[in-house]
Amino acid sequence: MPVDFVMRATEEKIREILEIHDTIIPVDQDLFTYGLDSLKTVILVVELEDAFDIMFEDKELLFENFATIQLVADLVKRKLVTKDDQSQRVD
Repeated sequence: MPVDFVMRATEEKIREILEIHDTIIPVDQDLFTYGLDSLKTVILVVELEDAFDIMFEDKELLFENFATIQLVADLVKRKLVTKDDQSQRVD
């Protein structure tokens, strides 16, 4: 999956959940200043797991992993690489 697709899709999910459509959110800007809270973070986790067919581990469910678009996209990318590595070992 192309890296920029992951970033775009992650940003779209975040914008959708935060209901922000007209404001530019820098990828390194703290999402909590835009209204991300614990409930919206849980919704984001579920949405990302469904969208990318991944599963976050409990140890990854820390606020600091979801603080910016860049951090969230990086976490998703790592999960996708891990998933691909595991599927290649099974094949």
